[in-house]
This record gives sequence, structure tokens and C-alpha cells, in this order.
Amino acid sequence: MSAVDHQDEAWSRSAPARAVRELLICGLFGPLVGAYAQREIIGLERVAELSGPVVFVANHNSHVDTPVLLRALPGRRRRRTAVAAAAEYFYSTRSLAAAVSLTFGTVPVARHTESATGSFAFLERLIQDGWSLVLFAEGTRSRDGRVGPLRSGAAAPGARQGVPSVPVHLGGTGAIMPPGRSWMVRPPGAGAMSRHTVIVRFGAVFLTGGSGFIGGQLAVALLARGDEVVALARSEESARSLGSRGVEVARGDVLDRDTLVRAMAGCEIVHHVAGVNSHCPRDPGQLWRVNVVGPQNVVDAAVRQGVMRVVFTSSAASLGEPHGTIGNESTPHRGAFLSIYEQSKYVGERAAFAAAEAKGLPLVALNPTPVQGPPRTGGNGAIIIAFLNRRLRAFVETHVSLTCGTWSPRICWPRATAGPATATC
Repeated sequence: MSAVDHQDEAWSRSAPARAVRELLICGLFGPLVGAYAQREIIGLERVAELSGPVVFVANHNSHVDTPVLLRALPGRRRRRTAVAAAAEYFYSTRSLAAAVSLTFGTVPVARHTESATGSFAFLERLIQDGWSLVLFAEGTRSRDGRVGPLRSGAAAPGARQGVPSVPVHLGGTGAIMPPGRSWMVRPPGAGAMSRHTVIVRFGAVFLTGGSGFIGGQLAVALLARGDEVVALARSEESARSLGSRGVEVARGDVLDRDTLVRAMAGCEIVHHVAGVNSHCPRDPGQLWRVNVVGPQNVVDAAVRQGVMRVVFTSSAASLGEPHGTIGNESTPHRGAFLSIYEQSKYVGERAAFAAAEAKGLPLVALNPTPVQGPPRTGGNGAIIIAFLNRRLRAFVETHVSLTCGTWSPRICWPRATAGPATATC
């Protein structure tokens, strides 16, 4: 057994303990917080549609976050929801551990990397037993109200168990009980009975480029994971394609900030995949606008909508590592560009990071090499297929990223074998 198993107060998940906790959350903490804040809940219908365990991934501003979030959940869901709490803080003594476990249904989680494996295994067992989880992905409270760096692997237990992850944004709780305060406070300069406004938003995932090759595969994966997906569509054809996959379609363009802001309403995570991929474009100006201005527009819209994080699909071309070296996040660019596409990805990625840093928005970039796989058969894909089917006798050594897409009977990608390549249709 791991250390968190020994610290866990398992009795707090018994029926009598759950009944006491329900009285405390709804009969005590609900009215207390309500005396200092009025509450607005957005997107709760997304939670009501889900069955079985769910992992709620929330930002963290204040000690009142937990009672506010639990009170916002439907009763049946709340009574089977455990809250991950820092073991070294809330489980430092047996009496404190018993108090928080009974009151809020907490379970211990080690924040140190070396102990994370045991914590993840413990959380996965709870999911297997039918419990939903609340995870504060930052690992600690924000000191200025902005979403801090999200800890890697925060939603990993849910992902490994195949349960939906629901992003939750808590707004205004930091003003009620800021870090360092031992009790709630009224709005400054207001009347004795004035109240703050607290917003609990259960958000969807926003996706640009969902009708493209990478974005289409991502949309399928997000839906399969149980996410509510809102995808941007620039044309009627893209809207029909995305709608057929089961996503909610929002018409707009990455070059139109106003449509981006409207489309992101209610979303907590943004995947920006849209881009123009061409080394010899007919309209270099359009490529530059989409690949450089587009990411900045996405960041600006995400900030205006209070998004928790942006995941930007960039390109390995933006690294520009010198010849004979292996690039990483800190590699200096070689200073020369092989194409306007490479230059646009380099400039666009750095512009997105600069805008996100200036506005306090967490942003992470993915840098895939050329992405190939079913059903792509044109461009570089056609060359790779020809080589694997031995119609092309020579090929320059390189690296590509592969996707596991939907196989079409009209598309033949070879299956790698030790002998002659064989095509799988």
C-alpha cells in the first residue's frame, strides 16, 4: 500500500458520513457562503447529461472553492464525489485529516513528483469504485486570481480509466476569501450586506481547425473521451462535416476576433489547430495572416472569455534547430528559414507565447513533425506510400508523426512488415 492509502480516511465515504456531509455542505456552508456571495452556475446541463464517474478539473483561488463547487453539483453527483487534497497540508495530523475528509469528502494526494504514482493509483481505484473526483490542477491556490501553471498529468487518472474530464472555472471566489485570510470578506467600499458574485462554469472544449487532418482526428478523440466539443467552422461545408461528427458547430474565422469571442463562450480549454500548411502557397499573405495573426487572435479571445488554458498545435518547423542537433523548447533558432511556412510557424508561435504571457494565460505548444496517416494520400503522404509500396526506390531519411485515423475502403496505407510492404485498405 502507498502512503496515501495509509493517510486516507476511508470511513468518510460511508453512507452515514455522506449524510452528515450533505447536511454540512447544503445546510451550513451553502448559507454561509451565500451570505457573502450570490452564485451563478453556467453549463450544469453538461454535467447532468453524464452518467458514471467524472473528473472535474478546476482552477483554485480560495479555500471556499471546494464548498462552492460541491454545492453547485447535483445532489446525486455530489454525494459520490471526492475532492483531491494536498496530503502534506490537510493530512499532516489525524484530527485535521478526519475533519476535512468528513466535511468535504477529501482524499489525500501527494503533490511531490516522487509520490505521484501512488496517488494516481489510489485515485484510479476510487474511479473504479464509482466515485467522481475534483482535482485542482494548479496544485495550489492562485495568489492574484489568474490561472497558474497547470500540473502535468492532473487528469491522468480519469484518462487512464476512460472517464470524462469536465473543466470547471471558478470565478470570484478569491475575492470572498483571499489567500491569507481566515474568514470571508465583503466587497470593499460596499454596504454592510453587499455580496460578491461567484461564477461556477462547467465548460466545453473549443477547437479550431476541426475540419482539417489533425483537428479532425482530435475532435474524434475528444468526443470519444466524453468531452463537449465546440468547433469553429469557416464554411458551410466545414460546418456540415463537423456536425456529422457530433460536435457543436460555431461559425467564425480565426482572423475575426469577434466571432472567436462569441464562439468560445462557456468553453474552458481551447485547442488551436487551424493553420495553412503549404511550402509554396499561392497567397503567401493569407498563410501569414492565418499562421501568425490567427494564434494571437485566439489568445486574445481566450483571455476575454476567461479560458483556463490554450493548447496550440504549432510545428517542428518552428524550432529551427541548427544542422546536426536535436531541437527542444530552448533551442536557439538557426536564423534562416527554408520556406515562408517555416517562418510563419516560428513567428506565430512566439507571438502567441508573448501574448499569452502578457495577459497571464497558460499556453502550451505542440510541435509535431509532418503528420501522416489515413486518409491522407496526397502531398508528402503520397511520397511515403509510394516508398513503402516500393514504387519509389530512394527516400531521404526523415521523421514523421502518424495519426490513427478512420480507415476508408478507398484509401490504402501500407502495413509495415519485415518483408515486402503490404497495403491495408
